[in-house]
Amino acid sequence: MSSALTFGVNTKEMNSNHSKRSLQLPYAMASAYRAEAWPRLRKLAIEYKGYLEEGAFEDSGREEKRSIANHQIHTFLGLVEVADENISAAKQHLLDSISNFNSFALQERGPNLLLAKRLLEVGEKEVVLTFFEKVDAEWKGRLQRGNTAGWEKEISEGSIPDFGKNLDLYLPQKPIFPKLMTLARGIEFVQKHWPSDKIAS
Repeated sequence: MSSALTFGVNTKEMNSNHSKRSLQLPYAMASAYRAEAWPRLRKLAIEYKGYLEEGAFEDSGREEKRSIANHQIHTFLGLVEVADENISAAKQHLLDSISNFNSFALQERGPNLLLAKRLLEVGEKEVVLTFFEKVDAEWKGRLQRGNTAGWEKEISEGSIPDFGKNLDLYLPQKPIFPKLMTLARGIEFVQKHWPSDKIAS
């Protein structure tokens, strides 16, 4: 009997299904966030956290994905806690969201700052300043590095900075019509390499 079969369960197929599901969850979480579907978002983030704790990304040594997944999970869970007015839990999620900074994307582009902004909006500037102190040591991107000092100054003075693109980072969005997009790319390729005047001749 194949080692992939255990007690009548095809573990190879099960692992494949788990892998597919773990790839779908970031899109589902982002969609739930945009819809402000907080109970669904909590459920999805906890499910994704389970995959992470089970080593969903360890087989291929993808520390990059593990780091981003950790950041997404705690950012989304923190946003849920703010919506539920559980600010103490939200503050802890903010700090936990950068507990694994072993990602090239995080080091270059920095973290998503949606949760930091929401906490500032409810007057929790101290934890956000602590968050930025931890981020400063890890955020190595040359184009972005200078932003944190300015943001920290504004926060200390009681303002909420414009975090710009860092409010949109790691919020994936699936194409609504993937097949149509594939067709459009095909048409674009044909038009580029075989202009209509050449086809007509």
